Amino acid sequence: MADREIVGSQPPPCVLIVDDQHDARQTLAEILELEGHKVIEAGDGVEAWECLEEKLRSGRLPLLIVLDLMMPRMNGWEFRERQLADDRFRRIPVVVVSGADRTEQSLSRLGAVDYFVKPVDIGKLLSTVARFCSVPPA
Repeated sequence: MADREIVGSQPPPCVLIVDDQHDARQTLAEILELEGHKVIEAGDGVEAWECLEEKLRSGRLPLLIVLDLMMPRMNGWEFRERQLADDRFRRIPVVVVSGADRTEQSLSRLGAVDYFVKPVDIGKLLSTVARFCSVPPA
């Protein structure tokens, strides 16, 4: 798990990216950082859950989770089910980014605020992220 957050009086991390594909995760993190967002990365649902626990202790929960569905150890479906069942984390909105195209009905179970099929339309994803994460002025 890479943590790109700058420690100090900076605002809390804005986006937690959860994806087992390192290159895809890193590219997305770099794009979001170029747009001024703070980013935390996790390689699967287990790492993401550990990250949420750690950020809860520091009082710096992410404002949005970008979640892949197909991952080892704990996939996106399992992570989201666990998140929704936990009062501490259920209010953090989730954007699903996956190579798997799903039906509206199966996606509604996830309660995601948006869904993108890979390769992601970066402009649309940035618009969605901006709805939940404000970037402080430079």
